[in-house]
Amino acid sequence: VTAAAVLSCTSVGVASEHDHGDDHGEHMAVLDLVPHDAVTHMAMHSGDWSDPGTWMGGMLPGADARVHIPEGVEVEFDLPASPRLMNIRVDGTLELSSESSTNLFLRTMVITPTGSFVAGSPDRPVPDGVNAFVFFRSDVPVEIDDPNDPLQLGLGVISLGRVELYGQMREAFTTLAEPSVAGDSVLILDGQA
Repeated sequence: VTAAAVLSCTSVGVASEHDHGDDHGEHMAVLDLVPHDAVTHMAMHSGDWSDPGTWMGGMLPGADARVHIPEGVEVEFDLPASPRLMNIRVDGTLELSSESSTNLFLRTMVITPTGSFVAGSPDRPVPDGVNAFVFFRSDVPVEIDDPNDPLQLGLGVISLGRVELYGQMREAFTTLAEPSVAGDSVLILDGQA
């Protein structure tokens, strides 16, 4: 899988709520990306993603699954890595584990107005050494005339609800302490000398 984009909660904190505005057509187009009748795996009870008892039929979501987390249901994604999912519709709560590193692979996640996508909290951010990543699949072709996505909104996270990601401060980039030249086998970074 090549990641088209990566969400990582190894940053400070992000809390976001979408202003729903009056664009009913666009709102419905977003919801149509993950319609109820296309769901292959639905969480029936709050619990861990890795627990078959969380899922209708007792089967964990597999490759190309279309997942639904209904309103009032909270699921903690606690696997080291997911199969390559197609999409997730979050009407309830999807939380990335703060206890162990996780990698969630999917094409599209839609967080509806009643939904929440969470990693860490202001009081308990994802700790140092634990990574919570979401990778967006680029191996699924984008169809120009896709009747389920006429506005070409898919591929990534679309939030009409709540997104809260809290982690550790990270330096996004750094500079070299001294210029490099072709053939250098060691680079000295600012702050390393």
